[in-house]
Amino acid sequence: MAVLKLYAGAKLRKWCVRIGLTQRALADKLGVSLPFLNQMENNNRPVSTAVVLNLSQEFGFKVTELQAGDEARLATAIGQDA
Repeated sequence: MAVLKLYAGAKLRKWCVRIGLTQRALADKLGVSLPFLNQMENNNRPVSTAVVLNLSQEFGFKVTELQAGDEARLATAIGQDA
């Protein structure tokens, strides 16, 4: 079975602005580095499972919000560079 990667940087960025947090504040709350968060927001890295779980636990964010709409891009891990 193929592993799916979630690229939803635009939604992540919009959500951060909507709740009024800076990138630094969000990175701190999610337990990731600022460069790592920036890479996810620019779709250079998939949104990690830990970030999805932390968004849900810390802010009550619905995980399905990241997948809905045109900004989300799912790609299979097969044949993709990580």
